[in-house]
Amino acid sequence: MSFLDYLKTLILLLSIPYSQSIYNSHGLGIMNSSYHSSSDGLGSIGLIPSFASKVSLNNPSTWSHLDFSYINTSFISQSFELKNSNSNSLSSQFNGIQFLVPIRGKYAIGLTVKPINSHNTFIQTDTMSAQYYDDSINSFKEFRSGGGIMASNFAFTLPINAKMNIGFGYDNYFGSSRNEKSIILNDIYYRSLNIISYKGSKYNAYFSGEIFESDKLLISLYSAFGKTLKPVSGYSYNFELFEDSDRNFVPSSNDFPSDTGVDTVHLEKIYAPNDFNVGFNIDFKNSLNTYFEFQQWNDNAENMNFISLYNDQIISKNHFGLGLIKFGDLDAKDWQDKVTLRLGLYRKNYSYIMARNDVIENGLSMGFGIKFGNTGNQLDISFKNGNRSSVDYFNESFREVSVGISLGDVWFLRRRAKQ
Repeated sequence: MSFLDYLKTLILLLSIPYSQSIYNSHGLGIMNSSYHSSSDGLGSIGLIPSFASKVSLNNPSTWSHLDFSYINTSFISQSFELKNSNSNSLSSQFNGIQFLVPIRGKYAIGLTVKPINSHNTFIQTDTMSAQYYDDSINSFKEFRSGGGIMASNFAFTLPINAKMNIGFGYDNYFGSSRNEKSIILNDIYYRSLNIISYKGSKYNAYFSGEIFESDKLLISLYSAFGKTLKPVSGYSYNFELFEDSDRNFVPSSNDFPSDTGVDTVHLEKIYAPNDFNVGFNIDFKNSLNTYFEFQQWNDNAENMNFISLYNDQIISKNHFGLGLIKFGDLDAKDWQDKVTLRLGLYRKNYSYIMARNDVIENGLSMGFGIKFGNTGNQLDISFKNGNRSSVDYFNESFREVSVGISLGDVWFLRRRAKQ
């Protein structure tokens, strides 16, 4: 057995006791369900109103109910812990940026840039000692992945009648990810790199409408479906194993070999999501609302054989969610009446290609939104606590904090006639 073959054997044999979310190491990682703190506070997929009464930042068919134009963004921080492990890990990132413009209370347009999946992972093993002829070798492994699929989205709203609206959106997928497998022998890094680029597109259609109203009750229906237009494809660049003497993460003149071979492979149809979503919102006309949501998501990709830290990938997901929300009033005199309060429960079932059993995620969310200023500015903060488990894989708990800021302005108002 050659020395490089010996290194590759060690990479396969060592175990993995610690990581960020272990499920981000499977395929493209866990797909984001929501991109705003207002939805996260409900554990929602963003279909039903969560930002303000009759308005969800994720659902274009509700944007015409906005009183102001908005630019908003959010930041998310997560901690993870594997069962029977004393190690915690952290992950944080911006969750996208969005610009919304309602037009005369009937129409609206929006531009968004958002991350589609969570692919960031760091995995490290315990140190092991081995005797190789007369030399003592201390070794451990590191796996890293980062990047992922991004989307630039354009969406708009059209009215059907006074109580119903439709919306349409177009996602243009782009981005890249990097997977790195390393074995460290007596403080010397031996790395193998894989870089993948992404390109594809998807369209989405949305509906919102009031289906029943009485003196004390208003029931609204929300639905959406998404269909892949062009499945995600790209190129995979695979760098052969090299000795990273200067630890700069890329082959250079100080490394061995200094000129590493690269195998380039064109990947087709590696990600092709389709989804159906439905939700009901009950407004008790006292600023208190309750909701129910369901989502069926499927990945119809034909090529699952691309490089990832684990040889598996999510192919379907179900989401069930319900909760309560009390909307704040910007015009209220007391500050506490301007605060929006949110509480939600949800359950997700993930199905994988290789795993015989589903991965089940249960979560509890809560959050609040604080209105300030004359143009509906809002600060949203959410907290989430949950658990993912599977008989085939791992049991991990996670905590999440999300902070979002939405700044309002006045656009497309009718000009007042001169006196």
